[in-house]
Amino acid sequence: MAVGVAMGLAAGVWAPGAEGAEKVLRVLETTDMHGAMTCAPVSEQGRWRDAGLARLATVIRQARESAPGGASLLLDTGDYLEGTLESSYSHGHRMVEAMNVIGYDAVGIGNHEFDWGVDEASAAVGRFSMPVVSANLLTEGARQEEALFENVRPYILKDVGGLRVAIVGLTTPNLPHWYRDFGLAGLRTSPSVATLEKLLPELRRHGPDIMILLVHQGLRTEDDGANEINAIGACFPEFDVVLGGHLHWVLPGARVGHADYGQAGAYAGGVLQVDLTYDEESGEVTDKEFRFLPVAQDTPADERLAELFREDAERAAQAYEEVLGRTERPLGVTQTPPALSPMQQLFARSMMAGTGAEAAFAGSTGGERLLTGTITVRDLWRVIPYENGVGVAWLTKDEIRQVMEEAMHYLGTTRYVALSGLAYDLYPNAEAGRRVRNLRRLDGEPLNGRRRIPVAMSSYLISGAGGRYPVLEGLLQSPHARVRIINDKNMRDLVADYVRANSPLRLESGHEARVFRRERRLWERRADFEQSGQ
Repeated sequence: MAVGVAMGLAAGVWAPGAEGAEKVLRVLETTDMHGAMTCAPVSEQGRWRDAGLARLATVIRQARESAPGGASLLLDTGDYLEGTLESSYSHGHRMVEAMNVIGYDAVGIGNHEFDWGVDEASAAVGRFSMPVVSANLLTEGARQEEALFENVRPYILKDVGGLRVAIVGLTTPNLPHWYRDFGLAGLRTSPSVATLEKLLPELRRHGPDIMILLVHQGLRTEDDGANEINAIGACFPEFDVVLGGHLHWVLPGARVGHADYGQAGAYAGGVLQVDLTYDEESGEVTDKEFRFLPVAQDTPADERLAELFREDAERAAQAYEEVLGRTERPLGVTQTPPALSPMQQLFARSMMAGTGAEAAFAGSTGGERLLTGTITVRDLWRVIPYENGVGVAWLTKDEIRQVMEEAMHYLGTTRYVALSGLAYDLYPNAEAGRRVRNLRRLDGEPLNGRRRIPVAMSSYLISGAGGRYPVLEGLLQSPHARVRIINDKNMRDLVADYVRANSPLRLESGHEARVFRRERRLWERRADFEQSGQ
């Protein structure tokens, strides 16, 4: 069933063959498909049970065939490469091949294109047969000998049905805070508003009839480092439609400042259809109609894509069912202090075992848990949906404490990362700088304040967790931190190795931390001081 929203503009009427009246351009958008070749990622199949690009291609074809006057554009805002086991076999290249077959007119670049690294992202994006647009992905300082993202341009101009259409691309400006190798490769991003202000004078000289902004960002109540839709809408009435994504929800039309905005959900579960009515006499768009067209239960798969995906899909279906081991207790997740739940312990111990680190910072990823019984590859894809790498940094006792103090800002939320492998006391109600105390070894022995301790953490955290951990990000810039990324295995691989080696699992909540809601009595603090040798 289609979801329709007619924007509040004067309705136009156009019929094929009408002279000097109105023309309709049908714009179709997909976003955040995340490798959904034949089905949604394992963690999302409950909500997007009919999804998959093979079937979505049929919906797209029908929408293009029914376009008034046959004028249509098919666009994607990014995050198409990764997210499923089947897409991982080719590092997203099969998704690129499929989008070439479907015949997209232009695509953007999302943040998860970089999950397998800058070089892999550039190689995959370089295989598109259609233009790739991103005005704020800056490559001037990149490794020139590798020609990174050489096929990416800020915008394109395209004649469609007698209309001159400009398509401008933006990615999320937060990329440097998600991927450490992004900056190391010499890549940069620029803010959305500044980028468009610089670009628009050049674009206006081309005199486009319709202007479309394709952006890998989403609409929030307030903008943040990754999403600047409110600022874009406030500053740029020139765009007839702004098409976004990143946040994975369906919005078939909304007024944001001076802009009309839409986003098309995720996981190849549907396509956003925007019909723009252009009045040739006034030289402007006079009507906009937004509809979301979901993949239905009875939507047949496109035969070309079904055959293209068949080998990878069959291979993944078999691999998903591999039994890695079993757990004798449920592995639950909680953000309740000290947030050392069995699931977080599984992640921390897997990272320490796989890297040889003495401690680890671990969060709760998507919040999914594992029930008592067998653990399969499918289970790991459910609880670890993204391609997070793992690395090790050598930190002093005081630096570890600084990171823990920074993490305390998120205590009780999914953004909190708990420390495992060392013992400590938490005072959640104390003032900043006094909330983490008595950091010590698990046996109670004091830590040498000058010695650097290898601490494992995800590549996401190493990069600053999207800008949420600037203290950690700054500490890791020092050569003394000796940051080392594990290149041959990601988080999911290390957890699989740990489950195989330690099955059956009997993990309980960690006992590294003691939580104090109020200041302890003097004699207790004195006893701890004497035992710690501080």
